[in-house]
Amino acid sequence: MLLECEVATPGSLAEALGLTSGSITVMLDRLESAGYVERAADPADRRRFLVRPTRKATDAVEKVWGPLVAEGERLLRRYTVSDLQLFVDFLQRDRALQEAHAARVRAR
Repeated sequence: MLLECEVATPGSLAEALGLTSGSITVMLDRLESAGYVERAADPADRRRFLVRPTRKATDAVEKVWGPLVAEGERLLRRYTVSDLQLFVDFLQRDRALQEAHAARVRAR
């Protein structure tokens, strides 16, 4: 997620990942110690920190996920735009269905 947005606050990461502020702090402490993220003061608000992935993180993600992305792109090229639109429609409807039933189960 952090690689997609390139920079985020700990609060926005916690919200997006469904973690508490304490959990996100521990996670970021560990990732920073391992060299995967950097934290710096937000120039717009010195009370906040911004989190950025390091080159080590981007290299690790590329090593692990790069082959899957490349093969996935080759696979998608086999389909027409119309086929892909149908897939997207199905996946969006299926996700909505899954989310509705997850909410139903949580409410019980």
